[in-house]
Amino acid sequence: MKSYVILMVISFLFLFGSCTSYAPKDIEKRYTKLSTELDILMDKEIVEKKRERLEKEYTSFINGMKEYKKENSDIDTKYLDSYIKNSTIKLQYIRDLRD
Repeated sequence: MKSYVILMVISFLFLFGSCTSYAPKDIEKRYTKLSTELDILMDKEIVEKKRERLEKEYTSFINGMKEYKKENSDIDTKYLDSYIKNSTIKLQYIRDLRD
């Protein structure tokens, strides 16, 4: 019974963590967080593991926004266009930093 409860809690946390809102405020927060992490990465000697993790996060962020736009074509999602464009530029920069 105890393992069942633990499994349920872990499942809930995973499900809750994977749900991302694409409202303008939430997108701005996530974009700002990723940009700050990129700035921190650039301030010091670049650690490949951190660069790789940030690359994955940007890729996930961009793909999520594109998928959201595709699934919600009936609502106004134009605000995502600039975030997709700027994130794609930063992602390419991160890729260029590979060892």
